[in-house]
Amino acid sequence: VIGILDFASNSMRAGHHLDKMPAALAAVDVLYALNTYDFDMQQQAMHWPCQVQVFSNVEELLQHLLAHLEPKDAILMMSNKGFARLRYQLLELLSKDFSVS
Repeated sequence: VIGILDFASNSMRAGHHLDKMPAALAAVDVLYALNTYDFDMQQQAMHWPCQVQVFSNVEELLQHLLAHLEPKDAILMMSNKGFARLRYQLLELLSKDFSVS
């Protein structure tokens, strides 16, 4: 399972739910975290049960995801904002990669 995380709300960035993250990420193998706010995601993720890679923008995260995505990977996106329409961008790129000519 590949997790994609965006702590977008004020309460998440303030750290109100950080103590719940290890349990929430128990089934995640690798987490791609977006860190576009004034928040040290790398520091917070040090004790999480999965490998965490932090990205400063959606485009960088998406490029890395596409380069490492394997058939049958499951992707879990977690955000409480629009996530810069990442899911639509991902679906569009995947449909191009797997289209039949």
